[in-house]
Amino acid sequence: MLSLDEIDITGDKCIEWEKLLEIADSFKNMPLIIDGGDAKELMFNSYFFMILRNSANIYLNTHNLFVISQIEVLVSVSGSDRLLYDSYFPFYEPSISVERILESDMPEKSKQMIASRSIEKIYSGINIS
Repeated sequence: MLSLDEIDITGDKCIEWEKLLEIADSFKNMPLIIDGGDAKELMFNSYFFMILRNSANIYLNTHNLFVISQIEVLVSVSGSDRLLYDSYFPFYEPSISVERILESDMPEKSKQMIASRSIEKIYSGINIS
């Protein structure tokens, strides 16, 4: 898991998105979960689209995707299987993130994928031997 807050060491939201793609490409069998921390903003949507379109193993958590239709647009571009439910507890009340998914204008299948099936897919792919 990589946090945008940790990658943005200057604090000016200048994130090297291409580096995330390089990391994902170097470790194709490893899921790379991008945690937005406090920095997941609408201005990042175009970068989210780019990394989701150009990688097969990058996932985004959903806790700060609150802008109207933000999750729905990401799902329409890249599908729901790369978004992971996250409440960002204790910083947010879990009900905020839960309601964001439940009340979204997405098919039930997409809601279920985000709520649990995406992370189940990652867990089931872990091979400890």
